[in-house]
Amino acid sequence: MAAVKSPELAPRDKEELLLNSVWNGYALRCYSWYPSSNPARAMVYIAHGVTEHMGRYDEFAILLADSGLCVFGHDHVGHGHSDGERVHVENIDTYVQDVINHVELMKSKYPHLPYILMGHSMGGLIVAHATILRGDMFAGLVLSAAAVRPVVVSPVTAAIVNFGAKSLAFVMPRVPLFPWKTSNITSLPEEVKCYEEDSLTHCGMMKPAWTASMMDSMSLLSQSLHKITLPVLLIHGARDPVVSYSSSEFVYKNLSSKDKTFLRFDGFHDVLHDVEQEKAKLAIRDWIRKHLALADAIDHSC
Repeated sequence: MAAVKSPELAPRDKEELLLNSVWNGYALRCYSWYPSSNPARAMVYIAHGVTEHMGRYDEFAILLADSGLCVFGHDHVGHGHSDGERVHVENIDTYVQDVINHVELMKSKYPHLPYILMGHSMGGLIVAHATILRGDMFAGLVLSAAAVRPVVVSPVTAAIVNFGAKSLAFVMPRVPLFPWKTSNITSLPEEVKCYEEDSLTHCGMMKPAWTASMMDSMSLLSQSLHKITLPVLLIHGARDPVVSYSSSEFVYKNLSSKDKTFLRFDGFHDVLHDVEQEKAKLAIRDWIRKHLALADAIDHSC
């Protein structure tokens, strides 16, 4: 595969620029981490989860960049340094289209490299939808605790929550009502403290309109997983209290991908900030490396 010369950036620096969201034209803060010495072998887009921002992926992005990968992503509208009402959109499709637009922008600069999507939690939901819409653009998919199903609840409870969210979304869509428990993110107290003290994370309540749209998007994806045929890596924390571990089992079972891997790690929701974070980061890096090597072998055999 053709390699592309990276812009002249100091080692471990990241490039920042702005992109406009499809929602009200809000400015999105975008980031790119380039290999500091060698041309990039592939492009890896990372979609962060709800309430967080791309800064939380800096160390992981550096690890991938040091392995010859260009990593890029943006703070979703209403998150981090991006404009917009905090953690609120009227439709999750906004996030999905923003991702596709960002990838298309990078493809216009580096059209000959393979592109891999990665998403955590809500970010996993987003990139999975993007894959279904534009699977031709991507060479692989990494899902970290993808929000396809919430914590295990009875069908009756799920129906009540769904009805309540949609009813409240109609009468008071922007009133913060649904709690976000930061202690569920990771089992490490120091990581929870870091999250809570981060001025760019959102530790407040979630809004009914966002919650209702999120639930609709999860339901749609759960019925559309068979449309995904790319190589896929799934990772999940064994004790996740936010997105049920069985959610990733469901995803794995329903993917049409012939090349799919499911890795389980100790910890809660965010394994990249939990007890086996280094192991998880290396596993993702190695999976990407392996699939780039396989793609190179196929290219050379043609």
